[in-house]
Amino acid sequence: MRRKKQPPAHPFVDGNKRTAYVVCRLFLRLTGVRMTAPGPERVILFERLGNGEVTQDALAGWLRAHG
Repeated sequence: MRRKKQPPAHPFVDGNKRTAYVVCRLFLRLTGVRMTAPGPERVILFERLGNGEVTQDALAGWLRAHG
């Protein structure tokens, strides 16, 4: 019996952080919330998120503070 290949942890070869940012921002906009943080701060946060340096709770707190 052949084993099936394990799918990758991320759905895209590249662009996971950008996709996370766009989906997050879209969700916030659809619910009437706009991010107030400057662009560079957003980039840094989502880079750190993609590197596993930001927890889910920390992201939620950041979004509450900047939304």
